[in-house]
Amino acid sequence: MLGSGDGVVKGSSIAGTVHWSIFEVVGEVCETNITGVVTADNRARIQFDTRGFGTVPNEKRPERWNMPAARKFVTDAEEYSWLNRTLALWMGTFDMKKRKHHYEVYLAEG
Repeated sequence: MLGSGDGVVKGSSIAGTVHWSIFEVVGEVCETNITGVVTADNRARIQFDTRGFGTVPNEKRPERWNMPAARKFVTDAEEYSWLNRTLALWMGTFDMKKRKHHYEVYLAEG
């Protein structure tokens, strides 16, 4: 395990808090796996598993990583059961100096 943390989820469909852990396989392109749980404001729990990659697009700024990924969800909460059939695209960055992640999640629609 590389690390873990928590944060805030703000969206039109879900709002709440998130707790996560990140695992990686280091290489020229870093393979990442971020797992965790979102606890919605109504206390519903939504587990997620994210598979992605990390790259440093600018060699002059090696602390700044691009972190695209795909995400799947699992929940027993009836109001969020639609997530069990939904994949999402995760676009974001990680700043190693600030130790901050920032991600936006987009639902994959067919």
